Amino acid sequence: MDLNRDNDAYRDAGVSRDAAETTVSFLSKIAKSTYDKNVVEGVGGFGAIYRLNNSPETLLVSSTDGVGTKSRISVALNEYEKLGHDVVNACVNDVLTTGADPLFFLDYIATGELVADIIARVGRGIGEACKISECSLIGGETAEMPGIYSNKDIEIVGFSVGVVSESNLLKSSSVNVGDIVLGLPSNGIHTNGFSLIRNKLNLDNDSSLLTKYFDELKCELGQALTIPHKPYHPLIKQVKRDIKSMAHITGGGISENLPRALPDGLAASIDLSSWDIPILFKLLQKLMEVDVNEMFKVFNMGLGMILIATSKGAINIQSILPEVIVIGEIQKRNGGEQVIFG
Repeated sequence: MDLNRDNDAYRDAGVSRDAAETTVSFLSKIAKSTYDKNVVEGVGGFGAIYRLNNSPETLLVSSTDGVGTKSRISVALNEYEKLGHDVVNACVNDVLTTGADPLFFLDYIATGELVADIIARVGRGIGEACKISECSLIGGETAEMPGIYSNKDIEIVGFSVGVVSESNLLKSSSVNVGDIVLGLPSNGIHTNGFSLIRNKLNLDNDSSLLTKYFDELKCELGQALTIPHKPYHPLIKQVKRDIKSMAHITGGGISENLPRALPDGLAASIDLSSWDIPILFKLLQKLMEVDVNEMFKVFNMGLGMILIATSKGAINIQSILPEVIVIGEIQKRNGGEQVIFG
């Protein structure tokens, strides 16, 4: 099984990873032309890092993200509060990977027609999620854009900022051969891969499958798909002192996100038998008729956050968070991929 092999299903669903990579590369050059001396890390990391002029030890970390086309599923099911949780957690989890504590959050909601009840329900979800992650909702923007969005379309985007001292900043350069790779379970799909799901299951034309009960899930498919993106701050804050580096597993799966937590000369050897792939992913693979390579390229496959720690640190982390799974080890990179599945 070659989990680093590209597949075409996501591209056929209208999402091109190659185009995304090209676009990011182009925009990265523009961004870098604007950097000043206080930019510690810009485009490419999970969170951008900026040093405060009047407090050189203090670093601000920011991230922005959206719920993507998961909103189409939620609209079909009239589930809006969960989208509020999704957008906050997608952003805050990125900030956490640097060792930062979340400070505040802003939202942007655009729709074809402003319906007060719907916006209020999204807002309640955002507020609840901010409380869970101990950050303040300090502002946002709501836009009514008929002609750009249809009446039922809704776009939800967020922006979060956290803070970390330079001495506590998590760095990929601190990772060494022999360090342990740990996985924190996800809640499910989180907020990535819904264009593939919608396309393969023809949900935009017939959403009836969303309300079908599946015995293996013990719920309707739509209920499983709309479980909110998991908030990791309540967990990470308990074990942060033992973490050397961290990756948030979003679009691109483990193979594309874990390398961002590793130095160039090292690789992560991942034991695929070390965790059980949740039933939801297995069911989706069967329903969508895609191979396991595509599943691993698009989805988190049951692990929403990956931590790297020393052997001693890993033991400490597991003593505090029993749900953490040892999934691999760091080794020298011999010219191949940075994530080796075995």
